[in-house]
Amino acid sequence: MRRGIAAALGMLYLVGPVWNAAAQTRIVKVEGRVTAADGAPVPGATVASFWKVDEKTGEQTGLEGATTDADGRFQLKLDVYRPELALMALDSAKKNGGLVLANLDDVAKPIEIALAPAVRVHGRFFSKGLDKAPPWTNVYMWVFSKKARVIANSSFKGEFSMILPPGEYFMNAYGSDVRSIGKSVTLRTDESDLDLGVLELPATVIAMHKGKELPPWRLSDARGAKKDVTLADYRGKWVLVDFWGYWCGPCVRQFGELIDFYEMHAADRDKFEILAFHDGTVKDFAEMDEKLAGTKRSIWRGRDLPFPILLDAQEDDRGATVKAYEIQAFPTSLLFDPEGRLVGQAGIQSLEKKLPPVPMSTRIPRALDAYVALGVESIPLDNAVKFFSQEAHIPITIDADSLKSAGVDPAVVVPLKLSAGLSLRSWLELMLEPFGLEARPG
Repeated sequence: MRRGIAAALGMLYLVGPVWNAAAQTRIVKVEGRVTAADGAPVPGATVASFWKVDEKTGEQTGLEGATTDADGRFQLKLDVYRPELALMALDSAKKNGGLVLANLDDVAKPIEIALAPAVRVHGRFFSKGLDKAPPWTNVYMWVFSKKARVIANSSFKGEFSMILPPGEYFMNAYGSDVRSIGKSVTLRTDESDLDLGVLELPATVIAMHKGKELPPWRLSDARGAKKDVTLADYRGKWVLVDFWGYWCGPCVRQFGELIDFYEMHAADRDKFEILAFHDGTVKDFAEMDEKLAGTKRSIWRGRDLPFPILLDAQEDDRGATVKAYEIQAFPTSLLFDPEGRLVGQAGIQSLEKKLPPVPMSTRIPRALDAYVALGVESIPLDNAVKFFSQEAHIPITIDADSLKSAGVDPAVVVPLKLSAGLSLRSWLELMLEPFGLEARPG
């Protein structure tokens, strides 16, 4: 079969894999009815298990929701992650709302949602440590039992505004460079608007040390470096410190990328270093190695971590340094300049910009053989190409003339349903084979 050229590959570099979490969900079918306070049916209302406020327009939308018919009835098919399911309904004018929390064992019965006057709750954020609003914030509202989240509102303006039915809620707010806060919120039927005013989000230790040296870390042991190693030992180099744990899926998958990066930039080791800073959940390297045996075999392709590994000093479950630096998410990667000053949270893309470019003759063969783990299902061809381009941080372009001569529409759906860890070369072959196409480095 003659093959057309589907895509031209430029510099190719793969980032952390994407996993399909669908296997961990439970699919449930829900039906019910939305009524007004007097019991009359409410047509045109939206019912959804989760809502989101658009950060640009402020429009509040029920994700994967359903609209009630003339009798106020609705049907939903949902992927559920928790044993309880929250369903929130708003009428078409978003003036009235209702909320129910149901156990999954009870959803076989029709659910009744009664509406009452809704409340707009809003507020702003400020951080004294930053002396400004955080650059990005997000608010989750949970039903007060904290058994289900019902809405999210992220913002680049340090503010939030959402419409909710009356009731008891727990608000979780967090953002860039700040610590999270929790707050109980009561919405009453006789109060259509609740202004929470300006809420303080405390700056993190990391945010307050940008451009400065961080306090010294504490270690219990080190591999590939002396036991009392400090950042000062790497003066003159860019240093990426990655905080991780064997138990963290995104962390160990990201190390596949970091290993590839380290190997590909072997000629520039005098200019940079990567330090893998394990949290306090292991007492020594023997325990860590035992925990990572399967990961090394299945994700790292039998390779050891080639860069220094530091073990945090034991303190509580988190580790002394993780606690002192207020590391809130894993993985967290910190970039330090050659003088030992903190640049901030950054990934290997930021580090790579500080290093000489790797020749295409080196990048492309490595990229095509790199391990990529993801799940795909009925993805359009042009979206697949865009996905690989974004994940690889390189331009991958569709050759329109070749597709046209092969009679292939760029938006054709790829007949592939698969969750696997394969080389990029294999993924491209699987995507393109049904159409008699191939990808060629350009």
